[in-house]
Amino acid sequence: MMHLGLDSRGRGVLVRHTRRLLGSIVRRESVFIVFSLMILISIMSPIAIGLLGEDENEIDLIVGISATGNAPTIGTLPNPLFVDIGVSKIINVRVNDSDNDILNVTWDWGDGSPLEVNTTVPAFVAIRVYNEHTWTPPIEYTQGAGGYNVSYELKVVVDDGNGNYAWRNTTILCVVPDNYGPASDIEGPSTIVAPADAVTFVAMANDTEGEPLTWTFILNDSVSDSVIGVYYTPASDPATWVWNNMTYVFGAEGYFNVTLFVSDAIGDNQTGLHNTSDRATVRSYLNKIPFVTNITVTPQSPIINETGYINVTYKIDVYDEEAEVMNATWDFDDGSPVRYNESGPMRITYTFYQSVNYTDTGEFNISFVVTDGRPGHEVYRWTVVYVNSTNLPPSVTGFSFNYSQGSFELPNVTINFTLSITDPELNLVTLNVSWGDGSPNEYYNLTDFIEGNVTLVISHAYSAVGQYMIQLWYTDNKSGLLNHSKYYNLTVKVEIPVPIIIERWSWWDYASLGLFALIPVLVVLRLYYVGRQRRLIEAQGMTLEEYRLIESERARQQEEALEHELARQMEDVKR
Repeated sequence: MMHLGLDSRGRGVLVRHTRRLLGSIVRRESVFIVFSLMILISIMSPIAIGLLGEDENEIDLIVGISATGNAPTIGTLPNPLFVDIGVSKIINVRVNDSDNDILNVTWDWGDGSPLEVNTTVPAFVAIRVYNEHTWTPPIEYTQGAGGYNVSYELKVVVDDGNGNYAWRNTTILCVVPDNYGPASDIEGPSTIVAPADAVTFVAMANDTEGEPLTWTFILNDSVSDSVIGVYYTPASDPATWVWNNMTYVFGAEGYFNVTLFVSDAIGDNQTGLHNTSDRATVRSYLNKIPFVTNITVTPQSPIINETGYINVTYKIDVYDEEAEVMNATWDFDDGSPVRYNESGPMRITYTFYQSVNYTDTGEFNISFVVTDGRPGHEVYRWTVVYVNSTNLPPSVTGFSFNYSQGSFELPNVTINFTLSITDPELNLVTLNVSWGDGSPNEYYNLTDFIEGNVTLVISHAYSAVGQYMIQLWYTDNKSGLLNHSKYYNLTVKVEIPVPIIIERWSWWDYASLGLFALIPVLVVLRLYYVGRQRRLIEAQGMTLEEYRLIESERARQQEEALEHELARQMEDVKR
């Protein structure tokens, strides 16, 4: 690469001309002659140019340094000269030489690129020399997004090869056009995500010039920033939206900010209007099981009144942290189909209601289950409702019969029983009769009320002697005040009369009676003897217990003496 003022061996052109000049001076060995010649040429050149018809307006600087011949001439250049970045520009100058020399036109573009040289034919007649160049300056985006100029100094030097030369300088202005940075946007999930979820971020950008784009995703976990993705997209149609979605797994719980930087500049120049940013905030934590309160029952103690029914309202509050849709199922344990509730996708507390009309009393197990659709996230609630009423139970107002024998009845004789039952609401009364003798129970449904009472006549005969308990169980099959399942008992005696027989006593009967009467006399005599003996012992200063101990010790000693005597006799026999 050759630069302005350098020859092919890297030596300065001016230095080269100076050496030629000094060489000429040495050869002529006269400094005075050389300077006299230069002054003469300077005076005569305008005259020579005028004689050749050149335009003085095109002459900027003409210097000839040669011992022989005249210096060439070079026309003017526009100053400044505007060019577009990266666009080839054709430039021309007009040169000529009064000595009809071949001219060398050297171009120094001012941007560090190699020097270029054009060689003309003999140039007595003016020749227009053309050359072409492209200026591509580095764009300093730190200065802005465009709308400024980068300047270069263009120098064109012409020489005739005889030490004579002339040059022209002009300013090249490269216009950096306005360049607009891209617009961008990023959208994250609208709901809370789980740490293991693959989260998709929808990223889009639009560049006015449709240039290639750099996409940089920065994750902030409230502690530090980290790059989680850098992507590139090629050039597109101007002002066209381009998408570059990204999927990421956070792997931990917490709040995260994902910032998207989009630039239409490459490398370190992503600054200013050439870099735009947008942010999406994500909350990540383990998906929570829906929160559910207990079931509320209104009224708490439902009672069926004279209307014949009671309306019960069931209420329960549910909440899902992730704002997922929740589905609930109710079972009211009354034989009716299950019922359902569904929430919306909002992070609010939902209240589910269900109402049931009860016409029958009883105990009902109410069950409720809600889920957000995730396995294992089913939440159960239940409660027990007792539906009562103001209904009063039936009662026995009379249960009677008559014995044919006065105080008992004979076996196999039919007994007629008259039973009266009342019910305030005149409900059907179910009656179960157990006769107490092992015979089958009898069942009746009583409905024929007269003035609030129903009367039933029933009969039964007992085949064996004994006492029998008749047990009545009766109910109106309702719940309400008091106990509606009641019992009533009645005892029946069945006997056979015993005949009366009169007999005379024999001598044995009288003797037996006398002996039986003697027993108390003997007992009295024994007690008298024991008492007398106690008094004699106590008169001797001893108690009965001490006397008995002395007698016991005396008997023991006599027994030991007898044993010694027997042992002695056995020894004598052995001898």
